[in-house]
Amino acid sequence: RTQVVENSPSRLDGVEPEQEDAMRRNYADLLQRSGEALKLPQPTIATAVIFCHRYFVVKSLKKNDRFIVATACLFLACKVEECLRRVQRVLECSYSIRYRMDLLHVREAFQNNPRYVALLPENSFRYAPLSSSPVSLLSFFTQTQSLTASCHVLCISRFLRHPL
Repeated sequence: RTQVVENSPSRLDGVEPEQEDAMRRNYADLLQRSGEALKLPQPTIATAVIFCHRYFVVKSLKKNDRFIVATACLFLACKVEECLRRVQRVLECSYSIRYRMDLLHVREAFQNNPRYVALLPENSFRYAPLSSSPVSLLSFFTQTQSLTASCHVLCISRFLRHPL
C-alpha cells in the first residue's frame, strides 16, 4: 500500500502528499454534498468516492480535473447502485455546489450551452449518431467520451469490495 501511494501518478507529477490529501478531501466533499442535494443514499455516495479514489490510483490529480471526474463518478455510481438521476440534474447539482450558486442561476447559465441543451429530455431525439446536425454530433461525442470514462472506471474497480 505504501509503495502504491508513494508511486502514484500524482506524486510522480510533483504533487506533495499534503496537497494530494487536500485534493482528495475536496472531491470527496463535493461528492458528499452533491449526493445529499440529489437525495442519494449513502452507499451510492460511497461508491462514487471509491470510483474517484480508484481512478486517481492510475491517473494524476494534476493532469485531470478532479471535479469533473468526481461528477462523472457520481453519475456512474447512480447507475451502478440503481439510484438513477438524470445527467443534467447531476451536472446542475455538482456545478452549483462547486461554484456556490443556487440552482436557478445554474440553469440560467447552462441555458445557452449547446452541450447542456443536448442533454435535456426534449432534445433526446437528437442523440442519434446518424444525424448530421451539430448538436447531435456534439451529444454523440459527449456520450462516447462518457462511455469510455465509465468503462475505464469500472475496469479499475471490478475487484473492489464495497465498504458498507
